[in-house]
Amino acid sequence: MTPKFNKLADEFVDPIYVGIDVDEHVMPTFVFFKDGKKLTVIEGNNYEELRKTIESNK
Repeated sequence: MTPKFNKLADEFVDPIYVGIDVDEHVMPTFVFFKDGKKLTVIEGNNYEELRKTIESNK
């Protein structure tokens, strides 16, 4: 998932991206915040859902 995550970070430059490598066997979890409030959480390796969430929260 890291290469796809990095591709999104290159394409959508306004959000702040933070990656933490904890263990290769852990399910990826993406937490979206806006103005200090948690918007949504995406768990798993779902690139399309991740991309759609980033696009809809520009």
